Amino acid sequence: MEPTALLDAARQAAPAHLQRPESGLSVRHAAAATRPGYCVLEVGIAGAFSAAIEVAVAPEGSAGWLPRRVVVGPHEDGAACPAYLPHPRTHLFRALSAHAGSLLVHLDALPPAERLPRLIRWLCSLDGLWTERCAMCDRLLAPAGPSSTRLLPPTVRTPQLQAYHPGCFAASRGSACWEAEWVALRE
Repeated sequence: MEPTALLDAARQAAPAHLQRPESGLSVRHAAAATRPGYCVLEVGIAGAFSAAIEVAVAPEGSAGWLPRRVVVGPHEDGAACPAYLPHPRTHLFRALSAHAGSLLVHLDALPPAERLPRLIRWLCSLDGLWTERCAMCDRLLAPAGPSSTRLLPPTVRTPQLQAYHPGCFAASRGSACWEAEWVALRE
């Protein structure tokens, strides 16, 4: 696997405002994964989170890289949660990791060359995780679920960069499937 080409592709997938050096976006090759043919790419948004993405080379005859697993964790000294950890440490990062995993399943409908860039764009859409209010309820924090006492920021993003709490998104759209909007996105 060619780490330089992978890093360049990941950086180019980020929105223009995050490609500037002062943006707080970091993309780096973490290390070889524990399986042959895989590597770990770390994408971080300063002050928000880091994501460790396990990436495989696309099958012969296809272009691109295939994201296989994503673990989201706190952005601490530029280090993401290692990809081999099954669960991040907090409810928020578990929720973001679950969202990423769900998006990966939906991205399988796309050609291999489009999957990693779409995942990177989705991760970059979370750059205002701690500051963007929900487009429906206009709150920054809301309960994680109907019977939960845990408060979370809006963790769902649409391709139009609208932030929603998961329950608010489902109520406003009549469906909880935000991932389909990212797959249907035409660029």
